[in-house]
Amino acid sequence: MMIEICLKRARQLITLSACFGCLLIYIDSYGQTLNHSTLTPMRDVLETAYQRAPERIDANGRRAVIQAKYQQFQDFFSGPSSAKLAQREGSRSGPNQASETEWVLSAPLWHLRQRHEGIQLTEFEQSVAQLWELLTRLQLLKAIRDVHRNLLLTEAEVEISRANAKAYQSLLEDVERRVLAGDLAPADKLAAQSSVLEALSKVKESEQVLQNHSNAWFQLTGSHERPEVENFHQQPELRLDQHIAWQYSQAQIALAERSLAFISEFRQEKPIANVGLRQEKSSSNSHQSIMASITVPIGGESKQRSLIAEARAQRDLRVGEHLRLERQLHAEFERTVRNAENAKVLLAIEQERATVLHQRSTLVEKAFAAGEASLPTLLLALSQTRAVQTQVSRRAVELRLSMAQMSQAAGVLP
Repeated sequence: MMIEICLKRARQLITLSACFGCLLIYIDSYGQTLNHSTLTPMRDVLETAYQRAPERIDANGRRAVIQAKYQQFQDFFSGPSSAKLAQREGSRSGPNQASETEWVLSAPLWHLRQRHEGIQLTEFEQSVAQLWELLTRLQLLKAIRDVHRNLLLTEAEVEISRANAKAYQSLLEDVERRVLAGDLAPADKLAAQSSVLEALSKVKESEQVLQNHSNAWFQLTGSHERPEVENFHQQPELRLDQHIAWQYSQAQIALAERSLAFISEFRQEKPIANVGLRQEKSSSNSHQSIMASITVPIGGESKQRSLIAEARAQRDLRVGEHLRLERQLHAEFERTVRNAENAKVLLAIEQERATVLHQRSTLVEKAFAAGEASLPTLLLALSQTRAVQTQVSRRAVELRLSMAQMSQAAGVLP
């Protein structure tokens, strides 16, 4: 009778190898399992995280700088005006005492078409800044998906470790009764106790790792709400013209070329318009006159050539970065495709391995019932079954998230 009870409890532990099917259900409804039933679309999680991310402050600063440059080109003058007041006095001892007073207002002007070209340049710079914001969102999305993956893996391990600990505890209770009845040796009880303690240790470790990942999730998103597992109707494809990083790099090249053309056409020094009033007084009469002039800068070609060379080097740097980026994007996408294919193969291998270990556990169970196998042999078989369950859970999660990783490599926002 005691043998039948013990084998019944052992059978409960052995059948844990069938938990793979339940694991897939768990992945779809993991939020309800661990008391976070509210599932949010990934795009909403991304928006919430972006609103509290430092990158949003950087984006606001970029927009403010570009807006200030736009307002500068909107002004009629290219810089601040200046006023000049001069007073000249003649000899006070002579018969013809004279004085001269001069008021001059100076304002820098734009070069011909410079104001119009500058407005167009800043408008294009605004569009580049918008692409930069999309790129920061894509980079933030990668961080969110990485933490989400860690949460899924750890939550699955917590569930499995808890089930294992409960099953080992039941087996220990039956072994204790059999030891009291004299059917098993006291050493078998110690072996069962060791298995229970090991299982409880695994539970504690997995729960601690889960808590760490949960804290990282809250720090990143500012919320305990989890995203829905992303579903893709078809496999993502890499299209460079739709990849945000590629678009931003291409826009940077265009901006560098426009900046080079702007610097090459317009000098940094501006012409200055001068308008003034001159009043001349002497002992015999007084005379006033209005003056107007334009100061045109000449020379300075060496400085202009230096600015042009710097702008050309910046353009060439952007072109080189763009070429490297294209190779990186292709390599990254191919890597995710290979990972997805390997995930399918590895999951099939682990499933087959789980089946083999389940069959072995069944044979060990029969041998234990016939007195041909010891309790340590049974515990070893159960330990191997538990290990393969963990591997199956990891492979299942990795396969489920492989599409999201391919979408990330394709540079598409949800």
